[in-house]
Amino acid sequence: MNYRKHGLKALGLSLLTALGLMAFTAVGAQAADWLIGGKALTGLAASESVTGEQVGTENNLLILKLNLTLQCAEAEVGGATIKAGGTGSGTISFSECHVLDAEKKEAACTLVEPIEAAVNAEVVLHEGGNYVLFKPQGEAFAVVETTGGVCPLPEEAEVKGSVLAKVTTNNARPMVISTSGTLGLLSTGLQYGVHVSHLTATANVFNAGPYALATLGVH
Repeated sequence: MNYRKHGLKALGLSLLTALGLMAFTAVGAQAADWLIGGKALTGLAASESVTGEQVGTENNLLILKLNLTLQCAEAEVGGATIKAGGTGSGTISFSECHVLDAEKKEAACTLVEPIEAAVNAEVVLHEGGNYVLFKPQGEAFAVVETTGGVCPLPEEAEVKGSVLAKVTTNNARPMVISTSGTLGLLSTGLQYGVHVSHLTATANVFNAGPYALATLGVH
């Protein structure tokens, strides 16, 4: 038996094992979670209710190629819960929605409202930034339907894909998230039917359960 070769092989395996443990530790150090009052939710509770409100009066979904914008003036969060370990879920209802052309002129569309989007959320840490990744609970976030009027949108279309929002004000009350500047990050994106779409939105997010008065954040 070649003991020297066996020894080198064992040393190599030991180094690989050590590197693997180091990598695991590094990943563990980057584990994402919600912060409640500056403390990880994992150490406080299994979950916490949250609510949210959009910032400003515009919530825009630009539908490329059609050169149209679906703009909603109201957005409400219902039944939203964040969970220990950095996940969450809820429903966002959009209302007072209008279809605008490239010159921001309103099209003769009547939309079925509210437009409800059932979402799952996940805290994501990327290149030193804090983000919340939103994905649909099913195959699509929502179905948008039009009824009556001469409308350039199809009578029915699914909104699919994923949305990444950056946490711009962290560990605060409210925590502020925005989709600005996140286009294309982590391969996220939306489709309105078969058309690529871009969402522009900013929202305030608050605790609404036992820790309602505490700050909210991610890490």
